[in-house]
Amino acid sequence: MPTIPRRPAAQRERDRFQACRLRAGELFGVGVRQAEIARQLGVSRQAVSTWHARWQAGGAEALRSHGPSGPSPRVSCAQLATLEHALLQGATANVTAARGGRRPWRCVHRSPADPRAVS
Repeated sequence: MPTIPRRPAAQRERDRFQACRLRAGELFGVGVRQAEIARQLGVSRQAVSTWHARWQAGGAEALRSHGPSGPSPRVSCAQLATLEHALLQGATANVTAARGGRRPWRCVHRSPADPRAVS
């Protein structure tokens, strides 16, 4: 697992919206009108109406987040961990390993008079 969650800001926003929906569910339970819930929570009446329909169909559980939307990441958590490990080791360690133990490339500045210079 990577040391940093993939999209922490998106997760915080999902958590915030879920808390808002669950609060609406509590208010539905005590009989508060939908328009008043919309005012209290600062959301549209249409959103509250949708939440109310979900709450009636499945209770508070139906108001919980279903996780991130969209396609699954192309890079797995294991691949991210491997990449993170390689980055923490540094370029020299990884290039040397990739080149079969030989030293990494280096940039050599040669003068035009040098016979080994590339034109």
